[in-house]
Amino acid sequence: RIGNIDERDDPEMLVRDSSKIRLLLLLMRRLRREGHRTLIFSLSKVMLSIIEALFRIEGHGLAECEFEVDKKPFKTLRMDGSISDYTERQRLVSTFQQDPSFEAMLLTTQVGGLGI
Repeated sequence: RIGNIDERDDPEMLVRDSSKIRLLLLLMRRLRREGHRTLIFSLSKVMLSIIEALFRIEGHGLAECEFEVDKKPFKTLRMDGSISDYTERQRLVSTFQQDPSFEAMLLTTQVGGLGI
């Protein structure tokens, strides 16, 4: 269970019903095609959990977009305020910087106050 979402919910319905999530997924696909990597900030850890779960789902509920052929899950790293150890934060940042297979890093705005 993630926030108000659990494993019985239809991920395609979640994408279809949330224009912000739909736009995020469309942008992420476009950025992937163009070879970009992305930092995604949120005030809420719950929102990061929702995004993280949707990024893991193959297809992302956007089958009706004719220009989309790449429907593989996005590979991500995550850092939120619960990671207060400096060495762990640095390891995550270094991994994202050095490993191009990670397409997005999900962060809460709280990590800025922790020295990132």
